[in-house]
Amino acid sequence: MLTHEAEVYAGYTEQTDYEVGRLLDAIRDEGQADNTVVLWIFGDNGASAEGGLEGHDARDVNGNPKTIEEREDISDLLGSELYMNHYAAAWAWALSSPFQGTKQDASHLGGTTDPLVVSWPGHIKDAGGVRGQFSHVNDIAPTIYDIAGIKLPDDVDGVKQIPLEGKSLVYTFDHPDAPTRHTLQYFTTSGNRAIYKDGWWAGDRYHSTWEAPLPATNTDKDIDVHPWELYNLNDDYSQAHNLAEKYPEKLKELIKVFDEEATRNHAYPILAARSSPLDEQLKGKTVFTYRAGVERLPLRYAPGLYGHAYTIDADVVIPPDGAEGVIVAEGGELGGFSLFVKDSRLFYEVNVGNDHSDQLVANTTLRPGLQHIRLSVTPDPAATPAASNAQGLAFHGPVAGEVRLSLNGASVGEAHFSGIYGSGESLDVGSDLGSPVSLEYKTPDRFTGQIDLVKIEIK
Repeated sequence: MLTHEAEVYAGYTEQTDYEVGRLLDAIRDEGQADNTVVLWIFGDNGASAEGGLEGHDARDVNGNPKTIEEREDISDLLGSELYMNHYAAAWAWALSSPFQGTKQDASHLGGTTDPLVVSWPGHIKDAGGVRGQFSHVNDIAPTIYDIAGIKLPDDVDGVKQIPLEGKSLVYTFDHPDAPTRHTLQYFTTSGNRAIYKDGWWAGDRYHSTWEAPLPATNTDKDIDVHPWELYNLNDDYSQAHNLAEKYPEKLKELIKVFDEEATRNHAYPILAARSSPLDEQLKGKTVFTYRAGVERLPLRYAPGLYGHAYTIDADVVIPPDGAEGVIVAEGGELGGFSLFVKDSRLFYEVNVGNDHSDQLVANTTLRPGLQHIRLSVTPDPAATPAASNAQGLAFHGPVAGEVRLSLNGASVGEAHFSGIYGSGESLDVGSDLGSPVSLEYKTPDRFTGQIDLVKIEIK
């Protein structure tokens, strides 16, 4: 099973490579290849270990990963729209070779290195050549400006501009052995830190992606869990030999440079508190009003519905020829809810942890004109769900309850759901932009009528 997850990813990369080839073919067919530069970075950070030690695909009704043996039953469905599968962490480590580290690990090259492929026929003579100069993603903008002959202004409308970081890569096109012009770069994410300077690299791994989640209360004072490491990339590009004990003064120098660069670039705090002023504003708030166009709202800023009765009121306008699509949805294929219109009828569906779905369909069709829709969700009296965090992000398992739909004040359906909460991805009004909560539609399934407002009230 774990091997097959990696096979699915390999198939994805092969397909992606093929599609990029089609793009380059189309540019050539239009006779635009010589004056079109294409820069393709394959990946974002290193290979991802976010699948955990046993990979990620199917979960049980409580949101817990199924056993590897149970997951064998759905092996052939991996890579389909039904699953958000992810290979295991050990595969990520292998895919980052020859470096150590994976995505979110800014302390080592395995977490920060990706291939950059540049296509510019007629200008780059060394087709298929390899360049080894140290570079970073912030070199891309200077490269494009250099190619286009654009000099950025020092000020705009009297406002002094922040200079671009990074260096143009154009100098490498005709000079494969030229020394790098990108001599200084800091890295930080998820508490992991590193600094590159003149061929030397110092890094400190605070936390590996597959380890248990960090306490939300951690701050910068907790960051020095492991000692910094030191590498000379000029002699040891795969970071096989830690020189921290051999060159302690060099390490101190680089740590000081990291602090200077992190301060200059406003990177502190490295371990920011996992809340924000907006989180504080949401505490105690029970009424949330949204308009059409609210999309991909992170769940930490959405209503925390778990453990509560709630209502959703929607005022929509149905055109004369009818309407279809999602009115409001939260979550996706791994769990969530969706209020949508299909075949001129209202549907409300809850995806319970990707284990099963409960659905209520209105017993009447929607007529043209302004319509007031109300959905009422009430947990069973015997339900005693675990306390949710501030915004209900955690999934605590199914809670049964009553679901009622009304249209312009008249009941159009009610049902008892085995699970009335689902959470994951984001909140969308007028569409479902992540993976689909329901198999009744395909994303984004934008609502074809008019949405005046959607109000969610926690009881």
